[in-house]
Amino acid sequence: MAIHQLEVDLTIEFLMSLPRKAIAIINGNKVELPISKVVREGNKIVRYLFIEDEIGVVTSASLVDNLGRKLETYNTKIDKGPDGFTIKFSIELNVKGELIING
Repeated sequence: MAIHQLEVDLTIEFLMSLPRKAIAIINGNKVELPISKVVREGNKIVRYLFIEDEIGVVTSASLVDNLGRKLETYNTKIDKGPDGFTIKFSIELNVKGELIING
């Protein structure tokens, strides 16, 4: 069975459209961040968040949809100083097909 590239492309486009923004926890406070950049590398989607002004301990970052539902969350403990800081979210789609005939 062959899965056509069209099905893979449409699925990746759907996944790329889901996250609308990011929420980071910095020094215990929720900080809303825009998604700075989205790149497709084959079947991989990479999203970049750039944290510029905030200073403190970053304990988590989440991608959320337009209803505020968490799609991906990474827990961490990073001390962010006065310089800019980039967080990279990466997701890869591996598609496998199977044909089952019952008769």
